[in-house]
Amino acid sequence: AEVKEKIVITPAKEIQFKSNTVSDDNVSKLTLQNLSTSRCIAFKIKTTAPKNYVVKPNQGIIDCESTVTVDITFCPSEVSAFV
Repeated sequence: AEVKEKIVITPAKEIQFKSNTVSDDNVSKLTLQNLSTSRCIAFKIKTTAPKNYVVKPNQGIIDCESTVTVDITFCPSEVSAFV
């Protein structure tokens, strides 16, 4: 049986942020697209650095043939504690 992709994630490999300062430029978009015509897809996004990134929504359900856009905000004020 052939396995087909059911979800498309954009960007596929890397999320980039335009700024290292606190501003609106620190929000990047992640798009999750459900290609299935018959099933919903549940998602949950976790970060290994929850103090540095805010993910909204961080979980949810994508209806059949639908798309969800997730905002990922980089919080550089917390980064200084690790440097």
